Amino acid sequence: MDSGDALLRASEVAQRLGYAPKTLANWRSRGIGPRVTTLPSGGIRYATRDVRAWAQGIEQEPSQLARETAERALRQLD
Repeated sequence: MDSGDALLRASEVAQRLGYAPKTLANWRSRGIGPRVTTLPSGGIRYATRDVRAWAQGIEQEPSQLARETAERALRQLD
């Protein structure tokens, strides 16, 4: 398994992005944010590669908040 295949808990992703876990839950309910993997047990995980791809995508967004979030995520995932 390479580091891109690592599955992170929502709390880990939230911490790396600098948001509360509830923010990720809100994003999930709205269909935005990094792609989610649902485990057979019902647990939510995020593949590192999916978080990185999402951050790289929003890095191009015009809003300052989106750019800062992307930069923070990319730094934390490297």
